[in-house]
Amino acid sequence: MPCPDIVADLERFPDKISVVNAGSLHLQYNPEGKILSCIDTDLGEAYYHAADVGQLPDYEICTPMRMLFNWSCAMHGVLMVHAAAVGKHGIGALIVGKSGAGKSTTALQCLLNGLDYLGDDYVAVNSDDGTVHHLYRGCKVMDDALERLPVLAPHVIMHNRPNRKSVVILDDTLGALVPSFRLVAIIRPRVAKAAGSNFSPLSPRQAVAEFAASTILQMPGTGSYMLRELSKLCARVSAFEMSLSTEPAEIAQALDDFLQQYSTT
Repeated sequence: MPCPDIVADLERFPDKISVVNAGSLHLQYNPEGKILSCIDTDLGEAYYHAADVGQLPDYEICTPMRMLFNWSCAMHGVLMVHAAAVGKHGIGALIVGKSGAGKSTTALQCLLNGLDYLGDDYVAVNSDDGTVHHLYRGCKVMDDALERLPVLAPHVIMHNRPNRKSVVILDDTLGALVPSFRLVAIIRPRVAKAAGSNFSPLSPRQAVAEFAASTILQMPGTGSYMLRELSKLCARVSAFEMSLSTEPAEIAQALDDFLQQYSTT
């Protein structure tokens, strides 16, 4: 382990993730997996060290080096946000929501029913030009959702039995995994079990509240920057609540139809 003296200090807090931000220097130590991440954004140098890759937690297998990506994105004025992203024909939407809101399942259903897919948990957003970028192929799928989406079973690489979820690594056999698209909407899904999916407007304040908190929680130490930039993003991009039907193909088609209105704007 590099920086043994620093790590020895941080190991005194075995139940806490330690984050240090000091100018261009950023460090995180995660005692679960004994993971040290460090970057100097002025030098453009970073390193990542795990004491034992066999002991990495499921979220680190699914979305590795998250804080390094976050700090690297910030170097270039790009936001790394906690959201899924799906689209079609070069445009798309961020799917935001708290755990259990249907965010991940909605994104996977869209992938399996013909829409373009950028990510399930974290994506990068350039707020200047409105481009969303793919970061990870991994996603965490709850066991009950996995039962409803059996096509994902061969792509499971790790189970988290206590939390009843699995890590799935997606590939091109499942659908269109695209590198980027232009952001045209922010969508909060709501499980409604209706006959058909429908959309209703959300205010910028509601949109910020929906995914700023989870993004800031997932990216400790960047709260003020994230809140400011996410507020700017939500002021510029229209937001909607999507009431979800019970049919995956219908959900994907409804999103496709919804995005069509932006295809020439």
